[in-house]
Amino acid sequence: MQILALDASTEWCSVALGGEGGFDERAQEAGQRHSELILPMVQSLLERAGTSLAQLDGIAFGAGPVADGASASKASIVRLSSTGSPG
Repeated sequence: MQILALDASTEWCSVALGGEGGFDERAQEAGQRHSELILPMVQSLLERAGTSLAQLDGIAFGAGPVADGASASKASIVRLSSTGSPG
């Protein structure tokens, strides 16, 4: 089972990919650059694991305290993985 976890609800942007065997993660202090950083971080983890969004068993993300660009990016990742379409 592989799960992608995303969080951008603080000044840090964090993503993790893994499951029962452990997780690989990326985290970076983002300030106001979450939307700029989160997609390349996800892509890096997927490439390293040799998998794709379509092959994941689940995606977890923190909705955060506010609606912002990072929340929209996380929601788009979830939508894309479930439908194959960004919109």
